[in-house]
Amino acid sequence: MSVVEDQISVVAEPTEGGNLNGAFARWLEQNAEWISDFRQLRKVFIITRSISGIISLVSSITMACLICRSKNGLSKTSHRLLFGLSVSNIIYSFAWSIFSVSVPQEMRYLIWGARGNQGTCDAQAFVIHVGALAGVFYNCFLCIYYLCVLKYSKVQKLIFKVEICSHVVSIGYPLLFGIVGLATKAFNPFGSICWVNAHDPPHCRLQDSQNGQLPDGFSIPCGRGEKVAKAMQLLFNIPINFIGPAAIIFTMTVMYYYVLAIEKKTEKYHTNTLLQQGPKRTEIEDNVSDNCWKRMILSCVKKTKNIFRKKQAAARSNSRRVLHRAFMYSAAYFLSYSFLLVGQYMTEADVHVPDAIWFLSTLLSPLQGFFNFLIYFYPKVLAAKNDRRSNFTWSQAIAGAFFERERKTQSTGRGYRHKSTRHVNSPTKEDEKREDGDEGADISPSPHNTNLPPTLASNNIEIANPQNTADIEGQNVSEEALTENPES
Repeated sequence: MSVVEDQISVVAEPTEGGNLNGAFARWLEQNAEWISDFRQLRKVFIITRSISGIISLVSSITMACLICRSKNGLSKTSHRLLFGLSVSNIIYSFAWSIFSVSVPQEMRYLIWGARGNQGTCDAQAFVIHVGALAGVFYNCFLCIYYLCVLKYSKVQKLIFKVEICSHVVSIGYPLLFGIVGLATKAFNPFGSICWVNAHDPPHCRLQDSQNGQLPDGFSIPCGRGEKVAKAMQLLFNIPINFIGPAAIIFTMTVMYYYVLAIEKKTEKYHTNTLLQQGPKRTEIEDNVSDNCWKRMILSCVKKTKNIFRKKQAAARSNSRRVLHRAFMYSAAYFLSYSFLLVGQYMTEADVHVPDAIWFLSTLLSPLQGFFNFLIYFYPKVLAAKNDRRSNFTWSQAIAGAFFERERKTQSTGRGYRHKSTRHVNSPTKEDEKREDGDEGADISPSPHNTNLPPTLASNNIEIANPQNTADIEGQNVSEEALTENPES
Protein backbone atom coordinates (compact mmCIF):
# COMPACT_ATOMS: atom_id res chain seq x y z
CA MET A 1 0.00 0.00 0.00
CA SER A 2 1.43 3.39 -1.01
CA VAL A 3 1.72 6.33 1.32
CA VAL A 4 -1.14 8.12 -0.46
CA GLU A 5 -3.39 5.05 -0.30
CA ASP A 6 -2.53 4.62 3.38
CA GLN A 7 -3.45 8.24 4.12
CA ILE A 8 -6.68 7.93 2.12
CA SER A 9 -7.68 4.90 4.15
CA VAL A 10 -7.29 6.96 7.32
CA VAL A 11 -9.35 9.98 6.25
CA ALA A 12 -11.77 8.52 3.69
CA GLU A 13 -14.78 8.71 5.98
CA PRO A 14 -16.21 12.26 6.09
CA THR A 15 -16.78 14.03 9.35
CA GLU A 16 -20.22 14.76 10.76
CA GLY A 17 -19.90 18.47 10.09
CA GLY A 18 -19.01 18.26 6.37
CA ASN A 19 -16.99 16.59 3.68
CA LEU A 20 -13.46 17.70 4.53
CA ASN A 21 -12.06 14.17 4.69
CA GLY A 22 -13.78 13.17 1.50
CA ALA A 23 -12.38 16.22 -0.28
CA PHE A 24 -8.91 15.46 1.03
CA ALA A 25 -9.15 11.85 -0.18
CA ARG A 26 -10.10 13.04 -3.66
CA TRP A 27 -7.26 15.59 -3.58
CA LEU A 28 -4.77 12.84 -2.77
CA GLU A 29 -6.02 10.71 -5.68
CA GLN A 30 -5.99 13.58 -8.15
CA ASN A 31 -2.48 14.75 -7.20
CA ALA A 32 -0.85 11.38 -6.56
CA GLU A 33 1.88 11.94 -9.18
CA TRP A 34 2.72 15.43 -7.94
CA ILE A 35 2.80 14.21 -4.33
CA SER A 36 5.18 11.41 -5.28
CA ASP A 37 7.56 13.84 -7.04
CA PHE A 38 7.33 16.28 -4.15
CA ARG A 39 8.19 13.58 -1.62
CA GLN A 40 11.21 12.45 -3.64
CA LEU A 41 12.52 16.01 -3.92
CA ARG A 42 12.04 16.60 -0.20
CA LYS A 43 13.77 13.29 0.51
CA VAL A 44 16.89 14.52 -1.33
CA PHE A 45 16.76 17.79 0.62
CA ILE A 46 16.31 16.01 3.96
CA ILE A 47 19.23 13.61 3.41
CA THR A 48 21.53 16.39 2.16
CA ARG A 49 20.63 18.66 5.07
CA SER A 50 21.12 15.91 7.63
CA ILE A 51 24.54 14.90 6.28
CA SER A 52 25.64 18.54 6.41
CA GLY A 53 24.25 18.81 9.93
CA ILE A 54 26.17 15.73 11.10
CA ILE A 55 29.43 17.06 9.61
CA SER A 56 28.91 20.45 11.25
CA LEU A 57 27.90 18.84 14.56
CA VAL A 58 31.11 16.79 14.75
CA SER A 59 33.22 19.79 13.68
CA SER A 60 31.63 22.12 16.24
CA ILE A 61 32.10 19.62 19.07
CA THR A 62 35.74 19.17 18.03
CA MET A 63 36.32 22.93 17.93
CA ALA A 64 34.79 23.39 21.39
CA CYS A 65 37.03 20.63 22.78
CA LEU A 66 40.13 22.14 21.16
CA ILE A 67 39.35 25.54 22.67
CA CYS A 68 38.95 24.02 26.14
CA ARG A 69 42.15 21.96 25.75
CA SER A 70 44.23 24.85 24.40
CA LYS A 71 47.01 26.48 26.40
CA ASN A 72 44.88 29.45 27.46
CA GLY A 73 41.59 27.55 27.58
CA LEU A 74 38.64 29.84 28.29
CA SER A 75 40.77 32.48 29.99
CA LYS A 76 40.86 34.64 26.83
CA THR A 77 37.94 36.72 25.65
CA SER A 78 38.32 35.55 22.07
CA HIS A 79 38.25 31.92 23.17
CA ARG A 80 35.09 32.47 25.20
CA LEU A 81 33.34 34.10 22.25
CA LEU A 82 34.45 31.32 19.92
CA PHE A 83 33.33 28.73 22.43
CA GLY A 84 29.89 30.37 22.59
CA LEU A 85 29.77 30.36 18.80
CA SER A 86 30.71 26.67 18.76
CA VAL A 87 27.98 25.79 21.28
CA SER A 88 25.38 27.64 19.20
CA ASN A 89 26.57 25.75 16.12
CA ILE A 90 26.29 22.47 18.02
CA ILE A 91 22.67 23.25 18.92
CA TYR A 92 21.82 24.38 15.40
CA SER A 93 23.56 21.48 13.66
CA PHE A 94 21.95 18.89 15.92
CA ALA A 95 18.48 20.10 14.93
CA TRP A 96 19.36 19.60 11.25
CA SER A 97 21.04 16.21 11.72
CA ILE A 98 17.97 14.21 12.84
CA PHE A 99 16.46 13.95 9.33
CA SER A 100 12.66 14.43 9.48
CA VAL A 101 11.81 12.15 12.40
CA SER A 102 10.53 15.12 14.43
CA VAL A 103 7.90 16.11 11.85
CA PRO A 104 4.43 14.91 12.96
CA GLN A 105 3.49 11.57 11.49
CA GLU A 106 0.25 12.91 10.04
CA MET A 107 2.35 14.81 7.46
CA ARG A 108 3.74 11.59 5.98
CA TYR A 109 1.65 12.01 2.83
CA LEU A 110 4.00 14.91 1.91
CA ILE A 111 7.17 14.44 3.98
CA TRP A 112 9.45 11.43 3.73
CA GLY A 113 10.42 9.96 7.11
CA ALA A 114 7.87 11.86 9.24
CA ARG A 115 7.66 9.90 12.51
CA GLY A 116 7.07 12.46 15.26
CA ASN A 117 4.25 14.36 16.91
CA GLN A 118 3.58 17.92 17.99
CA GLY A 119 5.90 17.57 20.99
CA THR A 120 8.90 16.54 18.86
CA CYS A 121 8.02 19.30 16.39
CA ASP A 122 8.07 21.92 19.16
CA ALA A 123 11.41 20.61 20.40
CA GLN A 124 13.06 20.77 16.96
CA ALA A 125 11.73 24.25 16.23
CA PHE A 126 12.89 25.49 19.64
CA VAL A 127 16.41 24.12 19.08
CA ILE A 128 16.67 25.44 15.52
CA HIS A 129 15.63 28.99 16.39
CA VAL A 130 17.72 29.20 19.56
CA GLY A 131 20.82 27.91 17.75
CA ALA A 132 20.33 30.13 14.70
CA LEU A 133 19.77 33.33 16.71
CA ALA A 134 22.63 32.61 19.12
CA GLY A 135 24.99 31.94 16.19
CA VAL A 136 24.07 35.19 14.45
CA PHE A 137 24.55 37.27 17.59
CA TYR A 138 27.88 35.62 18.45
CA ASN A 139 29.09 36.26 14.90
CA CYS A 140 28.17 39.93 15.22
CA PHE A 141 29.82 40.36 18.61
CA LEU A 142 32.92 38.48 17.44
CA CYS A 143 33.37 41.08 14.70
CA ILE A 144 32.73 43.89 17.19
CA TYR A 145 35.33 42.35 19.51
CA TYR A 146 37.92 42.23 16.71
CA LEU A 147 37.17 45.89 15.96
CA CYS A 148 37.69 46.82 19.62
CA VAL A 149 40.94 44.85 19.80
CA LEU A 150 42.20 46.44 16.62
CA LYS A 151 41.18 50.04 17.26
CA TYR A 152 40.77 50.26 21.04
CA SER A 153 43.16 47.58 22.28
CA LYS A 154 44.22 49.60 25.34
CA VAL A 155 40.66 50.13 26.54
CA GLN A 156 40.21 46.84 28.38
CA LYS A 157 36.99 48.01 30.05
CA LEU A 158 35.37 48.46 26.66
CA ILE A 159 36.35 44.94 25.59
CA PHE A 160 35.00 43.56 28.87
CA LYS A 161 31.68 45.35 28.34
CA VAL A 162 31.47 44.00 24.78
CA GLU A 163 31.96 40.46 26.05
CA ILE A 164 29.33 40.78 28.79
CA CYS A 165 26.86 42.26 26.32
CA SER A 166 27.61 39.51 23.81
CA HIS A 167 26.79 36.69 26.23
CA VAL A 168 23.66 38.40 27.60
CA VAL A 169 22.21 39.12 24.16
CA SER A 170 23.37 35.91 22.45
CA ILE A 171 21.92 33.69 25.18
CA GLY A 172 19.03 35.77 26.53
CA TYR A 173 17.26 36.78 23.32
CA PRO A 174 17.21 33.29 21.70
CA LEU A 175 15.98 31.62 24.90
CA LEU A 176 13.28 34.26 25.36
CA PHE A 177 12.20 33.83 21.74
CA GLY A 178 12.04 30.05 22.09
CA ILE A 179 10.04 30.16 25.31
CA VAL A 180 7.53 32.63 23.84
CA GLY A 181 7.24 30.46 20.73
CA LEU A 182 6.41 27.40 22.82
CA ALA A 183 3.93 29.31 24.98
CA THR A 184 2.06 30.80 22.02
CA LYS A 185 2.08 27.56 19.96
CA ALA A 186 3.93 29.32 17.14
CA PHE A 187 6.06 26.27 16.24
CA ASN A 188 4.39 24.03 13.66
CA PRO A 189 5.26 21.76 10.71
CA PHE A 190 6.60 23.69 7.72
CA GLY A 191 7.67 21.49 4.85
CA SER A 192 10.24 18.95 6.02
CA ILE A 193 11.06 20.82 9.24
CA CYS A 194 9.28 22.50 12.11
CA TRP A 195 9.36 26.29 12.02
CA VAL A 196 7.68 29.40 13.36
CA ASN A 197 4.50 29.64 11.28
CA ALA A 198 0.76 28.97 11.37
CA HIS A 199 -0.30 25.37 10.76
CA ASP A 200 -1.81 25.49 7.29
CA PRO A 201 -1.09 22.21 5.42
CA PRO A 202 -3.00 21.11 2.27
CA HIS A 203 -5.61 19.16 4.21
CA CYS A 204 -6.60 22.40 5.99
CA ARG A 205 -6.92 24.36 2.74
CA LEU A 206 -9.35 22.14 0.89
CA GLN A 207 -12.38 23.97 2.24
CA ASP A 208 -13.09 27.04 4.31
CA SER A 209 -12.46 25.79 7.81
CA GLN A 210 -12.40 27.68 11.03
CA ASN A 211 -9.28 27.86 13.12
CA GLY A 212 -9.13 25.09 15.67
CA GLN A 213 -10.92 22.53 13.51
CA LEU A 214 -9.50 19.04 14.03
CA PRO A 215 -10.19 16.74 11.04
CA ASP A 216 -10.43 12.99 11.54
CA GLY A 217 -7.04 11.29 11.17
CA PHE A 218 -5.12 14.39 12.26
CA SER A 219 -3.99 15.57 15.67
CA ILE A 220 -2.95 19.19 15.05
CA PRO A 221 -5.75 21.78 14.78
CA CYS A 222 -5.87 23.82 11.60
CA GLY A 223 -4.62 27.38 12.05
CA ARG A 224 -2.56 26.58 15.14
CA GLY A 225 -0.37 29.58 16.05
CA GLU A 226 -1.91 31.86 13.42
CA LYS A 227 -2.43 34.82 15.76
CA VAL A 228 1.24 35.21 16.65
CA ALA A 229 2.96 33.67 13.62
CA LYS A 230 3.58 36.96 11.79
CA ALA A 231 4.95 38.73 14.85
CA MET A 232 7.22 35.82 15.75
CA GLN A 233 8.50 35.59 12.18
CA LEU A 234 9.33 39.29 12.30
CA LEU A 235 11.21 38.92 15.60
CA PHE A 236 13.22 36.08 14.08
CA ASN A 237 13.86 37.54 10.62
CA ILE A 238 15.05 40.97 11.77
CA PRO A 239 18.23 39.63 13.49
CA ILE A 240 18.83 36.98 10.82
CA ASN A 241 18.14 39.03 7.69
CA PHE A 242 19.07 42.57 8.73
CA ILE A 243 20.90 43.05 12.04
CA GLY A 244 23.43 40.25 11.50
CA PRO A 245 24.53 41.08 7.94
CA ALA A 246 24.48 44.85 8.60
CA ALA A 247 26.60 44.60 11.77
CA ILE A 248 29.15 42.30 10.14
CA ILE A 249 29.48 44.42 7.00
CA PHE A 250 29.79 47.64 9.02
CA THR A 251 32.48 46.33 11.39
CA MET A 252 34.45 44.74 8.54
CA THR A 253 34.37 48.01 6.58
CA VAL A 254 35.57 50.03 9.58
CA MET A 255 38.36 47.53 10.28
CA TYR A 256 39.49 47.50 6.65
CA TYR A 257 39.81 51.27 6.38
CA TYR A 258 41.45 51.49 9.80
CA VAL A 259 44.12 48.94 8.83
CA LEU A 260 44.59 50.73 5.52
CA ALA A 261 45.15 54.03 7.33
CA ILE A 262 47.64 52.43 9.70
CA GLU A 263 49.63 51.00 6.80
CA LYS A 264 49.72 54.32 4.98
CA LYS A 265 50.91 56.19 8.06
CA THR A 266 53.50 53.53 8.81
CA GLU A 267 54.85 53.60 5.28
CA LYS A 268 55.07 57.39 5.33
CA TYR A 269 56.82 57.36 8.68
CA HIS A 270 59.21 54.67 7.47
CA THR A 271 60.32 56.72 4.48
CA ASN A 272 60.70 60.08 6.23
CA THR A 273 61.33 59.94 9.96
CA LEU A 274 64.65 58.16 10.17
CA LEU A 275 66.23 60.31 7.51
CA GLN A 276 64.96 63.47 9.18
CA GLN A 277 65.92 62.63 12.77
CA GLY A 278 68.75 60.18 12.33
CA PRO A 279 72.32 60.76 11.07
CA LYS A 280 72.65 61.43 7.36
CA ARG A 281 75.26 59.79 5.22
CA THR A 282 76.68 63.13 4.05
CA GLU A 283 77.16 64.30 7.63
CA ILE A 284 79.00 61.12 8.50
CA GLU A 285 81.22 61.41 5.44
CA ASP A 286 82.07 65.01 6.34
CA ASN A 287 82.71 64.50 10.05
CA VAL A 288 84.34 61.09 10.19
CA SER A 289 87.73 60.70 8.64
CA ASP A 290 88.54 57.19 9.63
CA ASN A 291 87.10 54.77 7.04
CA CYS A 292 86.83 51.95 9.56
CA TRP A 293 84.98 54.11 12.06
CA LYS A 294 82.75 55.40 9.27
CA ARG A 295 81.77 51.89 8.21
CA MET A 296 80.98 50.99 11.83
CA ILE A 297 78.62 53.95 12.27
CA LEU A 298 76.91 53.30 8.94
CA SER A 299 76.42 49.69 9.97
CA CYS A 300 74.81 50.78 13.24
CA VAL A 301 72.50 53.15 11.38
CA LYS A 302 71.49 50.30 9.10
CA LYS A 303 70.75 48.07 12.08
CA THR A 304 68.67 50.81 13.65
CA LYS A 305 66.64 51.13 10.47
CA ASN A 306 66.13 47.37 10.44
CA ILE A 307 64.81 47.50 14.01
CA PHE A 308 62.27 50.14 13.02
CA ARG A 309 61.30 48.14 9.93
CA LYS A 310 60.71 45.06 12.06
CA LYS A 311 58.51 46.98 14.47
CA GLN A 312 56.53 48.53 11.65
CA ALA A 313 56.18 45.17 9.90
CA ALA A 314 55.03 43.58 13.16
CA ALA A 315 52.34 46.24 13.62
CA ARG A 316 51.14 45.77 10.05
CA SER A 317 51.22 41.98 10.42
CA ASN A 318 49.22 42.04 13.65
CA SER A 319 46.57 44.35 12.24
CA ARG A 320 46.30 42.30 9.07
CA ARG A 321 46.04 39.10 11.08
CA VAL A 322 43.13 40.44 13.11
CA LEU A 323 41.43 41.72 9.97
CA HIS A 324 41.88 38.43 8.13
CA ARG A 325 40.58 36.42 11.07
CA ALA A 326 37.45 38.57 11.36
CA PHE A 327 36.97 38.38 7.60
CA MET A 328 37.19 34.58 7.57
CA TYR A 329 34.57 34.11 10.29
CA SER A 330 32.32 36.65 8.55
CA ALA A 331 32.77 34.84 5.24
CA ALA A 332 31.78 31.57 6.92
CA TYR A 333 28.56 33.21 8.12
CA PHE A 334 27.65 34.62 4.70
CA LEU A 335 28.58 31.40 2.89
CA SER A 336 26.24 29.49 5.19
CA TYR A 337 23.28 31.86 5.11
CA SER A 338 23.53 33.67 1.77
CA PHE A 339 21.27 31.34 -0.25
CA LEU A 340 18.82 31.04 2.65
CA LEU A 341 18.61 34.84 2.81
CA VAL A 342 18.10 35.05 -0.96
CA GLY A 343 15.30 32.49 -0.76
CA GLN A 344 13.59 34.36 2.05
CA TYR A 345 13.88 37.72 0.28
CA MET A 346 12.38 36.23 -2.90
CA THR A 347 9.58 34.62 -0.90
CA GLU A 348 8.72 37.91 0.80
CA ALA A 349 8.64 39.57 -2.64
CA ASP A 350 6.27 36.88 -3.99
CA VAL A 351 8.87 35.72 -6.49
CA HIS A 352 9.18 32.05 -7.40
CA VAL A 353 12.27 30.55 -5.74
CA PRO A 354 14.10 27.96 -7.89
CA ASP A 355 14.72 24.57 -6.31
CA ALA A 356 18.47 25.10 -6.86
CA ILE A 357 18.50 27.99 -4.37
CA TRP A 358 16.62 25.95 -1.77
CA PHE A 359 18.97 23.02 -2.33
CA LEU A 360 22.07 25.19 -1.85
CA SER A 361 20.58 26.73 1.29
CA THR A 362 19.76 23.23 2.53
CA LEU A 363 23.33 22.13 1.85
CA LEU A 364 25.19 25.14 3.26
CA SER A 365 23.09 26.52 6.12
CA PRO A 366 23.99 23.71 8.58
CA LEU A 367 27.71 23.88 7.69
CA GLN A 368 28.77 27.04 9.51
CA GLY A 369 30.20 24.97 12.35
CA PHE A 370 32.36 23.08 9.86
CA PHE A 371 33.62 26.30 8.25
CA ASN A 372 34.44 27.82 11.65
CA PHE A 373 36.34 24.67 12.60
CA LEU A 374 38.49 24.92 9.46
CA ILE A 375 39.26 28.59 10.18
CA TYR A 376 40.23 27.82 13.78
CA PHE A 377 42.17 24.61 13.10
CA TYR A 378 44.11 25.46 9.93
CA PRO A 379 46.67 27.83 11.57
CA LYS A 380 47.50 25.13 14.12
CA VAL A 381 48.06 22.55 11.38
CA LEU A 382 50.18 25.00 9.39
CA ALA A 383 52.31 25.78 12.45
CA ALA A 384 52.87 22.08 13.12
CA LYS A 385 53.72 21.47 9.47
CA ASN A 386 56.31 24.27 9.42
CA ASP A 387 57.98 23.22 12.66
CA ARG A 388 61.56 22.61 11.51
CA ARG A 389 62.28 20.25 14.36
CA SER A 390 59.58 17.78 13.36
CA ASN A 391 59.42 17.70 9.54
CA PHE A 392 55.80 16.52 9.71
CA THR A 393 53.79 15.42 6.71
CA TRP A 394 50.35 16.98 6.38
CA SER A 395 48.65 13.99 7.99
CA GLN A 396 51.15 14.03 10.87
CA ALA A 397 50.68 17.80 11.26
CA ILE A 398 46.90 17.37 11.51
CA ALA A 399 47.29 14.64 14.10
CA GLY A 400 49.89 16.64 16.02
CA ALA A 401 47.75 19.81 16.05
CA PHE A 402 44.73 17.84 17.20
CA PHE A 403 46.22 15.69 19.96
CA GLU A 404 49.03 17.85 21.33
CA ARG A 405 47.84 20.08 24.18
CA GLU A 406 50.76 22.51 24.15
CA ARG A 407 53.54 23.02 21.67
CA LYS A 408 56.97 24.40 22.41
CA THR A 409 57.64 27.64 20.57
CA GLN A 410 61.40 27.74 20.23
CA SER A 411 61.48 26.83 16.54
CA THR A 412 61.58 29.48 13.85
CA GLY A 413 59.00 27.86 11.61
CA ARG A 414 56.03 29.83 10.36
CA GLY A 415 53.53 30.47 13.10
CA TYR A 416 56.13 30.33 15.89
CA ARG A 417 58.22 33.04 17.50
CA HIS A 418 61.93 32.63 17.86
CA LYS A 419 63.34 33.22 21.31
CA SER A 420 66.10 35.78 21.41
CA THR A 421 69.19 34.43 23.19
CA ARG A 422 71.68 37.14 22.34
CA HIS A 423 72.07 38.42 25.89
CA VAL A 424 70.69 35.74 28.21
CA ASN A 425 70.42 31.99 28.06
CA SER A 426 67.03 31.77 29.73
CA PRO A 427 63.78 33.27 28.35
CA THR A 428 62.77 36.61 29.71
CA LYS A 429 59.26 37.74 30.54
CA GLU A 430 59.03 39.54 27.22
CA ASP A 431 59.99 36.31 25.43
CA GLU A 432 57.20 34.49 27.24
CA LYS A 433 54.74 37.23 26.29
CA ARG A 434 55.70 36.94 22.65
CA GLU A 435 55.25 33.18 22.77
CA ASP A 436 51.72 33.71 24.09
CA GLY A 437 50.97 36.05 21.20
CA ASP A 438 51.60 39.37 22.91
CA GLU A 439 52.41 41.78 20.12
CA GLY A 440 52.70 44.72 22.47
CA ALA A 441 56.24 43.96 23.58
CA ASP A 442 58.46 46.95 22.98
CA ILE A 443 61.19 46.21 20.46
CA SER A 444 61.82 49.83 19.53
CA PRO A 445 65.38 51.15 19.84
CA SER A 446 66.10 53.67 22.54
CA PRO A 447 69.24 54.94 24.28
CA HIS A 448 68.32 52.75 27.27
CA ASN A 449 67.55 49.64 25.27
CA THR A 450 70.21 46.97 25.72
CA ASN A 451 69.43 45.64 22.24
CA LEU A 452 70.61 48.89 20.66
CA PRO A 453 73.94 48.68 18.83
CA PRO A 454 76.57 49.89 21.30
CA THR A 455 78.16 52.36 18.90
CA LEU A 456 74.99 54.37 18.50
CA ALA A 457 74.30 54.37 22.24
CA SER A 458 77.83 55.41 23.14
CA ASN A 459 78.09 58.21 20.59
CA ASN A 460 74.70 59.78 21.45
CA ILE A 461 73.50 59.71 17.84
CA GLU A 462 69.94 61.03 17.72
CA ILE A 463 67.34 58.52 16.59
CA ALA A 464 63.55 58.54 16.27
CA ASN A 465 61.54 58.51 19.45
CA PRO A 466 59.95 55.07 19.80
CA GLN A 467 56.94 56.60 21.52
CA ASN A 468 56.27 58.63 18.39
CA THR A 469 56.55 55.44 16.39
CA ALA A 470 53.80 53.85 18.42
CA ASP A 471 51.63 56.94 18.00
CA ILE A 472 52.11 56.97 14.25
CA GLU A 473 51.44 53.28 13.81
CA GLY A 474 48.36 53.29 16.00
CA GLN A 475 47.72 51.33 19.12
CA ASN A 476 49.45 47.99 19.33
CA VAL A 477 47.28 44.94 19.05
CA SER A 478 46.84 43.27 22.41
CA GLU A 479 47.54 39.67 23.25
CA GLU A 480 43.99 38.60 22.57
CA ALA A 481 44.14 39.90 19.01
CA LEU A 482 45.89 36.70 17.91
CA THR A 483 42.93 34.51 18.64
CA GLU A 484 44.24 31.46 16.90
CA ASN A 485 47.86 31.63 17.95
CA PRO A 486 49.20 28.09 17.26
CA GLU A 487 50.36 27.46 20.78
CA SER A 488 46.99 28.55 22.24
